[in-house]
Amino acid sequence: MQTLFAALLAAVLAFVVHTGPTVARRQPQATFSDVKRLIQEHYVRPVDEQELTWAALRGMVQALDPYSAFLTPAEARSFLDETEGEFGGLGIEITVEDGLVLVIAPLEGTPAFEAGMLPGDRIIAIEGEAREFRSAEEAARVLKGPPGTRVRLTVVHPGESRPVEIEITRAVIHVPSVRRPELLEPQAGIGYVRVAQFGPEAGKEVRAAVERLRADGMRALVLDLRSNPGGHLEAALEVADLFIREGVLLRTEGREGARSYPARAEGTIADLPLVVLINGYSASASEIVAGALKDAGRAHLIGTRTFGKRERAAAHSNSARARRRRSCG
Repeated sequence: MQTLFAALLAAVLAFVVHTGPTVARRQPQATFSDVKRLIQEHYVRPVDEQELTWAALRGMVQALDPYSAFLTPAEARSFLDETEGEFGGLGIEITVEDGLVLVIAPLEGTPAFEAGMLPGDRIIAIEGEAREFRSAEEAARVLKGPPGTRVRLTVVHPGESRPVEIEITRAVIHVPSVRRPELLEPQAGIGYVRVAQFGPEAGKEVRAAVERLRADGMRALVLDLRSNPGGHLEAALEVADLFIREGVLLRTEGREGARSYPARAEGTIADLPLVVLINGYSASASEIVAGALKDAGRAHLIGTRTFGKRERAAAHSNSARARRRRSCG
């Protein structure tokens, strides 16, 4: 913490004018109050005190790793809208990598999906202006807007080098967890359930979908977690617990010790053959579900290597601009 504030003070000194003797008399380890006072007294323009505090807290948390994030009250409300409600926007799950917006997945049935945006798209310009962002939340605030308004994006599709322009009209974006439950092969009894993200009701929605398909004759299930960016941990554990009778769903380790999340036998659907589809944009909570089902011997995983936080954290640990948080625009 002291090292962080010392670095901040050094940055402040770069724009302090005619204050050398005053600063020189100070101790090398500056406090938060010292830095804030220097900014308020000497920066070229007045700075809002609350914004300074938010920025300091955000920087403090971002220094931990690429996934930890501090949310202001407005950002927290936006996050809840995305995971539990609805908002005006394009309908894309995003993160920020090296300052650019990376599309994890377009939400099915949204304007972005209908316009042809793809998982892995990089947004290099908005309304013809090259934009770089510090966080997914910052990018989402720009991409969101009143329903009916239009936005022009310059996009590079994965595997291509030439950018294309896509114009999208914003709409009210609903955020359902489960989509398109259906019988793929009625004669064989193969059912299909897509979990697009783990909203707070995902566990109940998956159970309802499975029960409905079983009533229609389903004898085996394909659970599609491709391009699922994650969501609520509790909901993800509920989905895994639906198919696992016993054992540990997840084990975490922290400064307070280890914690285990055991499976519960009650309500388990243990007799249903299960296949889980995954890809490179299956992330976070969806990786937990896929891993739990595989480790318990309850499912075969089919697809490609998942998103993988640990490797990307190591790869980007020295990049101040690498921020792997997710948001929706």
